[in-house]
Amino acid sequence: LYNNALILSPGEYIQIRGLDNIPVLFDGSILIQFENLPSLNNFAITNDIEFVTDLSDINMGIFKIKNLLELQLKVDSLKNDTNILSIELSTINPSLGPQ
Repeated sequence: LYNNALILSPGEYIQIRGLDNIPVLFDGSILIQFENLPSLNNFAITNDIEFVTDLSDINMGIFKIKNLLELQLKVDSLKNDTNILSIELSTINPSLGPQ
């Protein structure tokens, strides 16, 4: 099945369970912390992910995985990059309400 894809439009979320088993909302975005901040645009292009937000003050960037069915594959691939210190899913806990 070549056309298997789960692609969320801007503002669309899926519900997943966080590490503490609490339901959270996920839009396909991941936070990546770098040892040395690369060009975030070039990093996104190289890794076939979408650059979302620059958090260069804390050596981080937010990127979106285009096809959520490739999430694990992308994260596993990114883990091989020795410049990456951490990767985490960017989630929203709906039970907390607006901040």
